[in-house]
Amino acid sequence: MRRRLDVFRSYPDEAFLVEAQRVAGLVGKPVLTSGDFTKHSGIPASIVRRRFGSWRVLLERAGLEDMYSAEAGGAPLATRFVYSDEELLEEVRRVAELAGKPVLLQKDFREYSRIAPGIFRQRFGGWRAVLEQAGVGHAYSGGQGVRYSDKELLEEVRRVAELAGKTVLTQENFQDQSRISLATLSRRFGSWRAVLEQAGVGHAYSGATAARYSDEELLEEVRRAVELAGKPVLMQQEFQKYSEVSHGTLTYRFGKWRAVLERAGVGHAYCGKPSKKHSDEELLEEVRRAAELVGKPVLTQKDFRKYSAISCNTLKDRFGKWRAVLERAGVGHLCSRMVDVRPPVRYSDEELLAEVRRAVKLARKPVLTTRDFRKYSGISVGAAKARFGNWRAVLERAGMGHAHCSTTNSKKYSDEELLEKVRRAAELVGKPVLTEKDFHEHSGIRVSTLKHRFGKWRAVLERAGVGHLCSRMVDVHAPVSYSDEELLAEVRRAVKLARKPVLTTRDFYKYSGIAVATLTQRFGAWPAVLQRAGVGNAYSGGRGVRYRDRELLDEVRRVAELVGKSVLSARDFRKYSRIRLSTLQRRLGDWPDVLDRAGVGHMCTHKATINYQRSSDINQQSG
Repeated sequence: MRRRLDVFRSYPDEAFLVEAQRVAGLVGKPVLTSGDFTKHSGIPASIVRRRFGSWRVLLERAGLEDMYSAEAGGAPLATRFVYSDEELLEEVRRVAELAGKPVLLQKDFREYSRIAPGIFRQRFGGWRAVLEQAGVGHAYSGGQGVRYSDKELLEEVRRVAELAGKTVLTQENFQDQSRISLATLSRRFGSWRAVLEQAGVGHAYSGATAARYSDEELLEEVRRAVELAGKPVLMQQEFQKYSEVSHGTLTYRFGKWRAVLERAGVGHAYCGKPSKKHSDEELLEEVRRAAELVGKPVLTQKDFRKYSAISCNTLKDRFGKWRAVLERAGVGHLCSRMVDVRPPVRYSDEELLAEVRRAVKLARKPVLTTRDFRKYSGISVGAAKARFGNWRAVLERAGMGHAHCSTTNSKKYSDEELLEKVRRAAELVGKPVLTEKDFHEHSGIRVSTLKHRFGKWRAVLERAGVGHLCSRMVDVHAPVSYSDEELLAEVRRAVKLARKPVLTTRDFYKYSGIAVATLTQRFGAWPAVLQRAGVGNAYSGGRGVRYRDRELLDEVRRVAELVGKSVLSARDFRKYSRIRLSTLQRRLGDWPDVLDRAGVGHMCTHKATINYQRSSDINQQSG
């Protein structure tokens, strides 16, 4: 950071001025602040102040004095008498028209004007006085309630009610259009209803009392909400979503929500809470109604809850389990599961086996585990095992023995059976490499079972006759187990598998089972290993001392061409190069210096560097 500041301090004044003009055109605002300058140029504001004295002086020398903002420059008193009173008031009127808002805040004024609001306050008093003298006093948003008389507060309420253009004025609508807090109004007048009544807009109240609406108006509002909702059921929460009339107003007038819907002629939209008042027939009718609305071959409890407010527990307390509920309602065919009733003798052998075959068909997988069976059937796995024995016997009796996925130990299989499983998995995977994970997914046999019988994974594949599918060479700790040529061939193979211009030690370990230490003990450091293997270009580099200056600059030019942008940032270089940025900076200096040395200085984001070079050339020529 210190070196970077030293570079900025070495720039001539002309470089700063040209950079300020460039940033002014780039920002596209009527005001150029020191923060914007630092953001787009990278030159700290402290450097500018030390060089020119203040931000305003820099803008004046760059011919940008009209873009100076007193507040941004930090000297509000310096421009207090630059403008006449009429010029300042005209500026207020201009900004009020540009903003296009009923309220003009000081924040909005800063956005549209380069003159600081503090200048106006010092000249005319408070912000309210500024707006009043400019003839736009109606744009004042107010402050604390003690600053207003009762008449002014009520006038503000009437103004907002007119702006809102709604039949109902809620507190939220008022807060959106005015800066006067609701607490100010409530402390002065009481409740919101009292505020509206004293302002003469009491008809805009949407409170809980029903006196403001006739019965027919309220019922018409209910019918309108039912039509807007477009659902067979209208809950109180949904009514509140489509209407500004409180549902409390309706229940206060007509009683419970069901009575409200019946009075409005939409009693069919009622979905009430069940109680002892519901007869068995009413509950079963609700089940049939939900089944018709769902329109699916299966009616689950989740779907029933979605289309009815009656709890599933209410039905099950009355009729028993969910299957019994559906059967009582005459829609037992919509049950998604067979209900398991213990003891298992309730099912015949053929029924149990048919259920197993149905679960295999639903699972759509070559293997059916006990977990899958529980997912697709209501019969417990224990019921099937108690009848036929273990799970494998169940599947075999059902004619689905091929769907068995055993996870038992190796004593259940002979060597040939295990190796046949390996060959079958290799055929199913269809990849040039058979990993342990792929084998387990396609066979269900634990890899540890195979390793316990045959040794490491490579030995397993070789015993099965598919050793070419092994992704790694097995590392033997004694490096003498491999000849030099075998080790170097493994390095070249890893480079080919990696498909990257760089092969790191981590990549090598990923594609080979030979330890990196085995190679480095035989040939030396990692660069030497790659060189011996004839792939020295795959070395990712290390300390900067491994590169000559010319090689570093060639790398910068290569990345600049690869990026294809008008600007080459340090981030882009790190992304496309294996050489560390710190290596370049230790050897060649800061990033602008690096680009200059590489002959791509025009791609630097700090244009001040170019200006500095040009100024230096001019001075040398003149000298």
